[in-house]
Amino acid sequence: MLRRFWMVIRSFFGFLLRRTEDPEMLLRQYIDDMRAKVPKLRAAVAEVLATEYQLQQQAEHLKKQIDEYDKQIIAALKLGYEEEAKVLIAAKAKAG
Repeated sequence: MLRRFWMVIRSFFGFLLRRTEDPEMLLRQYIDDMRAKVPKLRAAVAEVLATEYQLQQQAEHLKKQIDEYDKQIIAALKLGYEEEAKVLIAAKAKAG
């Protein structure tokens, strides 16, 4: 008996939901929700691109700095300044 009563209640609420549900209205709401998200997504993409550019610039700067240390180390060794070369090697290791 309780089972039949539960089936009647479920079918009644299901009928109400199906009657009030308009697929076109639901689709329009979904489209509006997606359009509202677009500015946030664009801002996130811009932030990622800016970070990528900054990291590329930083990597290029470090590469130039390491190349400069290499030249200085070679020059110091050619001139016999071993202690200065060791200091430059430590600085290079810290930079890289």
